Amino acid sequence: MLIHINGFPGVGKLTVARELEKSLGACLIDNHAIINLATMATDHGSSEYLKLLSDLTNSLFSALAENSSLKCLIFTNVLASEFEGDISRLERHRQLAKARNEIFIPVLLTCELEENKSRLVSVGRAERQKLTKTNILQEIRDSYTPYHPQNDPNNLIVDVTKNSPQETAAIIKQHIDSL
Repeated sequence: MLIHINGFPGVGKLTVARELEKSLGACLIDNHAIINLATMATDHGSSEYLKLLSDLTNSLFSALAENSSLKCLIFTNVLASEFEGDISRLERHRQLAKARNEIFIPVLLTCELEENKSRLVSVGRAERQKLTKTNILQEIRDSYTPYHPQNDPNNLIVDVTKNSPQETAAIIKQHIDSL
């Protein structure tokens, strides 16, 4: 199966994905792993960066389409409904699942604003080159809606405001088991 976890920065996608990785014996692919590689070689946001990011993603997806030994893939991302490119990115994940002949499970994690802000400044985010500025998070939340395909029969939305990562992972696992 291919699980795609989307949500605002700092909502807990990677932490929940790590819990799922352990319980499912999955392979976790955090979007920041790819972004950080591209940022090492180019200026973030430049045309060279965007091309390298696309090339890295294409190479990764090609390799994953051919590798049947990995039975469960988990991806994390921040994708907005307002950007056609973000919608296309999620569809690329769906196509990867199809190429691997696996079920696609889109998961959206939501969180109340104040909890999201407190999580955004947690230890370890800065070292991973993740967003830690609450004013930018506020701008993102005011301007964008996380993309989630409402018509997908396997979709799941989880409000993680009061959940621990373990509780959220258990909810996702229960959803997977019900499919």
